[in-house]
Amino acid sequence: VAGALSSSIIITSSYIIYKTINKRIKNKHAIPKLPNSFYSSRYINELKVAVQLALTTGRNIKAAVDKKDDLYIENKGITGIDFVTKTDRENELYIFTKLREQYPNFQQIGEESSSILNELPELTNEPTWIVDPIDGTTNFVHKFPCSCVSIALVDYKQSVVGVVYEPFKDELFLAIKG
Repeated sequence: VAGALSSSIIITSSYIIYKTINKRIKNKHAIPKLPNSFYSSRYINELKVAVQLALTTGRNIKAAVDKKDDLYIENKGITGIDFVTKTDRENELYIFTKLREQYPNFQQIGEESSSILNELPELTNEPTWIVDPIDGTTNFVHKFPCSCVSIALVDYKQSVVGVVYEPFKDELFLAIKG
């Protein structure tokens, strides 16, 4: 790793929360080094998968804004201000496809797929991935560089993994139960 890596760790009674800011890292596809304390969690593999997916789809968000061309935009809500874009749908499909390959028995709830159904699926005790492929779509639509990818895993109705990646500042926020 070349360049700077700054990070901070907060440990609570049940969760470890970690923030890292990656600047000038040679391999942008690599998962940053995680704190040793993360490896005591039974959800470490799920966290690594979610980080990789967030980094990949975060780069898609940044690339779409950097292109400076028109974004395909639809209105998904009755208010007239709840947008969905082609990148939203592509990111959610990519994330869910990859998650289904590795965790075929886990449930999935996505912001975009739920809006098509016009209802939220019931959260059960089954492991469930919850995804917002572009958190901050309004900013994205206006090409304001302040959007992120949010991926969470819930097990027995409790959050056990959380990953938020903001590609414009290259900030990665992680939380894991354990």
